[in-house]
Amino acid sequence: MHGRVKLKSTAQQEEEKRKEREKKLKVYVAARDACFNKRKEGTMDVEALQLTQQLLSSNPDFATLWNYRREILLHQETVR
Repeated sequence: MHGRVKLKSTAQQEEEKRKEREKKLKVYVAARDACFNKRKEGTMDVEALQLTQQLLSSNPDFATLWNYRREILLHQETVR
């Protein structure tokens, strides 16, 4: 912002950033799809809980995942 030197990005740096964003997006989409498949199958295990945690840490505004997480926790509470 103010008083900071603006560094120009080279084309190589921009390409590296783009590749890193694509890599992160692929991981996110794969985790999201796995989570949706688990919910469709009715799976309420620890792995599903970990998937929701991973996804919600990067995107906390995903209401569907919060609801699935709540369902998992309620299911685990009743099983005990």
